[in-house]
Amino acid sequence: LSELTPRKERERVFRRNEIQQAASKLFAVKGFNSTTLEEIAEAAEFGKGTIYNYFQNKEEIYLSIISDVLENIGNILEESDAKGETFEVFVKEYIGNIFKYCVENKFSYLIFVREIAHFDPLLKKENNSCLTDYHSLSQKIMNRRFKAAVQNFELKKYDVQKIINFFIHVVFPYIHYLLLCNPLDKILVEEEKEIIADFLLNGILLKKQLSN
Repeated sequence: LSELTPRKERERVFRRNEIQQAASKLFAVKGFNSTTLEEIAEAAEFGKGTIYNYFQNKEEIYLSIISDVLENIGNILEESDAKGETFEVFVKEYIGNIFKYCVENKFSYLIFVREIAHFDPLLKKENNSCLTDYHSLSQKIMNRRFKAAVQNFELKKYDVQKIINFFIHVVFPYIHYLLLCNPLDKILVEEEKEIIADFLLNGILLKKQLSN
């Protein structure tokens, strides 16, 4: 939101975010089915009636959290693509910003992971287009960047889709592990970014120099 956004609209967005943040922690800890709207209202320090000014029900809150995560990680991917002049810069920019976002939005990200892994079923009656749109965007950018890196001899000639799948399923599960198993103040984003980027780009074996 910019300073030009009307005050009432800024207040509405702020309160909506407060409700989402309170709900995300409850959903992440207790699960969707075990969380009540009354608990969300209490955690957000609003009356239950106030919640209805922003959301129709807890299902809408849940879906809005997932939608926001998808929108944000999609924006991060697009911004990293725009800033990354080389493949290495793109990878480091993307990993660093994804780590930072997930650490700052721990509970929302945990819900997102649970949803896409089908631990909690996304309500069948709702349109799941946000996931489809994100997947299309991700595949479009990743395919272009990885194919270009292979053509420019920055990457070995592996199957591009396999490399992309490996990349995605190293970065996101590792972030998930860190969030579950470590206090947030113990996660050093820059250090983690360098480790995972170095692992993905250079491997873990020390290259022995051939002697003359």
